[in-house]
Amino acid sequence: MAAVLSVRRVACPHCGSQTRIAKTKQLAKTCREITCHCENDQCGCVFVAEITPVRILSPSAIPDPDIFIPLSRHIDLKRLQGELFNPVARA
Repeated sequence: MAAVLSVRRVACPHCGSQTRIAKTKQLAKTCREITCHCENDQCGCVFVAEITPVRILSPSAIPDPDIFIPLSRHIDLKRLQGELFNPVARA
């Protein structure tokens, strides 16, 4: 299943104005490259950025075994283990 890119706002690194995402390219399962055009006509900057997951805030119910993204340190591991091994408790 292809990932859908939905970015609300990417600021121009030079003038801080909003940019328009002109194109995207999937580099890997966990990495996408985006080409951004600054909407400030006086600036005109065009740049490439990468979007990649840094940490998991809420684990997937259908995780891909080939993907490793570290869990956020704020996740309560004991509660998570209880939910994984006692699915009735999730309701």
